[in-house]
Order: sequence, then structure tokens, then C-alpha cells
Amino acid sequence: MKKTIINIQVLVGFVLPLFLQSLGLFSPFWATDGNTNKGLFYQCAGSTCNSESGILNGATLGLECTAFIMMALSLLVFGVGVVCYGPDELGEFNNSTSEACYSVCKLYAMQCFCCFPCSGLLSLVGCIVFSSDFNTEELGWSFYMCIAAGSVVFLNVCVPCCDWICKKKSEESVVKSLVYDMYFRK
Repeated sequence: MKKTIINIQVLVGFVLPLFLQSLGLFSPFWATDGNTNKGLFYQCAGSTCNSESGILNGATLGLECTAFIMMALSLLVFGVGVVCYGPDELGEFNNSTSEACYSVCKLYAMQCFCCFPCSGLLSLVGCIVFSSDFNTEELGWSFYMCIAAGSVVFLNVCVPCCDWICKKKSEESVVKSLVYDMYFRK
């Protein structure tokens, strides 16, 4: 059961935002101008696409690419952590590996938890920068996919934090999350 819960957390928490970000980043539907669809990398008019027309917005391209890379690295690090320290087939956590390996994985996990919220912020800031150049009617679905990716990242960060704070304030015993059990054993 624990393994299924962790797999669902990984899919919703890390894979969904990365999927939405890649859909938005690499598609040419950020803005429409008549029958021309403009993307961050190329523009399409009818059935013809070209990348020779120049970058539509360099700041947005940089922010969105950085957000994509940070999301991918977070997924990779978290995935390795789940494989190394996640529950086995019986649902038990096996943290009996060497202390040096455990310390390295713990360090990478901390970097992941810092990197992931920053990727959502960069995605949203890139969309804000892009939207300042266009009217709302001109914005396409690629733009909204990147907004959704950044929003899902923030939901995945805020909901567990709020849950933890509420449990702490109600003076109940704080139920440790599966991620906490994997990386912060006593």
C-alpha cells in the first residue's frame, strides 16, 4: 500500500508538472496572430513552421527552459530516492544502507526540495513576462500549460506544508509523511 501511495505522489507531484511544462514549452501555440501560431522556439503559419523568424521572447524562453530542467532534475533525484529508500514489496522502509550513501542521498533530497518550488516560480514568472507583451485574447494553450505546471508545483508544495502546520497546531501527533520516513530516520 505504501509503495502505491508513493508512486501516486511521484506521478501527481513530479511527472504531471513536467508533462505540462514540456507540452507548453515545446509547442508553437503561445500566442496567435491571425493564422500564425507563435511559440518560444518557432512559428507556424498554416502547415509551414520555421525557426528563422527569431526568438519570440528571450526572457520567457530562458525562464521556461530553466524551469523545465529544474523539474526534470527534481523528478530524477526524487525517483532515485524512492528507489533507494522507499518501501519494499512488503511496505517496509529499508534504510539499512551505509551511512555515507544515506548522507549523500539526503543531501540530494534537500536540493530537490529546494529546486522543485523554484522551478514552479520560474515557470510562473516566465508566463508573467510573456503575457506583458500580448493581449489576453492572443495567448494560446501553450501559455496556459506552463501556468498550470507552475500552479501544480505550488499546490504540491503548499498542501503538505499546510497539512503539517494544521496538525501541529491542533496538538495531535503529527503523522510523518512517507517522504519524511524515507529521508529523516531517527
